Amino acid sequence: MKNFIHKVILTTFSSMLFLSLSLKAQVSFHVSGTPTKHQIEDVPRLLENMLEENPDKDIFFYVHGRSRTLEKELRRSKQIEENYNVKVLMLHWESWSSTITRPTDNAKNAGLELSKAITYLKMFKDKHAEVFEDKKLFVLFHSMGNLILKSYVENHFNEQLNEKFFDAVILNAPDTPYKSHRDWLKKVFLSENSFVIMNKNDFVLNASKLLDINFRHMFDDRLGLGIKFYFHHEKILSPNVLYFDLTKTSGGEHAHFVSQRPEVKKIFNYILAAKSNPDKSEFIFSEPTINPIEDLDPYKVIKNVYYFKD
Repeated sequence: MKNFIHKVILTTFSSMLFLSLSLKAQVSFHVSGTPTKHQIEDVPRLLENMLEENPDKDIFFYVHGRSRTLEKELRRSKQIEENYNVKVLMLHWESWSSTITRPTDNAKNAGLELSKAITYLKMFKDKHAEVFEDKKLFVLFHSMGNLILKSYVENHFNEQLNEKFFDAVILNAPDTPYKSHRDWLKKVFLSENSFVIMNKNDFVLNASKLLDINFRHMFDDRLGLGIKFYFHHEKILSPNVLYFDLTKTSGGEHAHFVSQRPEVKKIFNYILAAKSNPDKSEFIFSEPTINPIEDLDPYKVIKNVYYFKD
């Protein structure tokens, strides 16, 4: 009997230990598409090195989406650098489980590491305030990487970071639930210029939606597939972001920020021309510092949703 009880206790402890370890996010950081893995504690040093070695280039913080290999995202980081003349710091997370599953728990668990990284980025910009009068700092969350942002907002949000210190925050093709997205997105106060990039024909997001078809999720949709105006605007839209709908200019594309389509490239170059206003520090909704109606000529505008075509 004692042996049996001992075995039960040991099994229970082992299960708890396994669960604890599995909940710990496996996150690493990579600079300029290099495979060398760095930990969160290395981020301040990495940022200092990026500034010293490339004082004339803006910094682009990239949080990737569901991806089978690290190598794919390293190549994409290099592509971002080549397209926009920036230096990339990438947050890499365990974003693959299988072909028919979405590692949502891994994304949720990475929210804490994102919170730490954002804190380091804020400290870095404050330390080099004079440099950033002419230099820019961007962040882009791609696809399921937006689940990490959602987890950060819902579970690890730091109210001390109430300054909008990123020059632009980009939610590209968010593979997050469409329903009630306003509830968490309206709390993202990281920039005066925040964008949600959408495409109704996005092949990857439509496939992702199919993975969740069961009795519990069969009516779920993805934010990256566009806005559905079934109810009052104020109940749907987050007032602190601009929604860009690229359905008529992106085909079935998903990674819009590395698109070779002229109109899409024009839109992203426009976004990365944004600059935060250091004199505007109130922690409330504010108008973006750029005007897409004047500069990009969308063919339709509904509230803060802008529709583009070739």
